Amino acid sequence: EQCWEVEAYDDVCELLSSEDIRANYLPSFLGQLPTSVPATRYAYLADFFQRWPLFQDGKGQRRTHAVLARLFSAQRMGFLEKIVQEEIAAIVQPLRQREEWDAVADFAKPLPLRVISRALGFTAHDED
Repeated sequence: EQCWEVEAYDDVCELLSSEDIRANYLPSFLGQLPTSVPATRYAYLADFFQRWPLFQDGKGQRRTHAVLARLFSAQRMGFLEKIVQEEIAAIVQPLRQREEWDAVADFAKPLPLRVISRALGFTAHDED
């Protein structure tokens, strides 16, 4: 493989903002998957991962970054912290009355979905 080493700050900025420079990380990522399983079984992974910001480049990455930057602003993180605290309290309250509970099944598994749902505007009434 060929590579360049660019050290000057202005040159790095110019390269990073260039529409002509691209990186496609997906093939090398998928190339690490076991060869004992047919590639057709991984087709859904390729489609799924192509949408991830980690595997995007150029305009697609900048578009995704612009949306995500608004979602993860300092103000929004304060709002999410409150949601996380409320959802933890809502999950833990009934668990306190049980003698035994499973930390993963009863707490860790439902927490992310509940937080994401609330962050997207759904309420507890929408769960059903």
